[in-house]
Amino acid sequence: MKWRVAYPPDVDDTEIVWVVDQSHPIVQGIDEKFILETEEVYAEPTLFPVPDELVFLSWFSGGEVFRSGCTYKRGRGKIFYFRPGHESCPTFYDKNVQRVLINAVEWAYTPRAKSCQYGWVAPTNE
Repeated sequence: MKWRVAYPPDVDDTEIVWVVDQSHPIVQGIDEKFILETEEVYAEPTLFPVPDELVFLSWFSGGEVFRSGCTYKRGRGKIFYFRPGHESCPTFYDKNVQRVLINAVEWAYTPRAKSCQYGWVAPTNE
């Protein structure tokens, strides 16, 4: 994976975050794209697994691209990977990023299902 961190005013890497799946609940309230003026760069290829769903794809001003919003399901759990964000950039103040994070929490929330009992159990007459 290639990467670099923007340290203004020396480097200004702009990121365009494109919505790939406009029907996904995580993108509700988001336009087809949003722009982060200064952002850390991560670029393909990467070593994480192929996602179950690709939600966002990022393009950077250096020409790089990255799968920046991916979902995975593992057992009864839901995972959302979202790439934008670095402590040296104002990413988390962006209203679009905040909306994505709120939507992702709502998407991932699953009320606790009745738990299954595993292992040896005593017989019952029920």
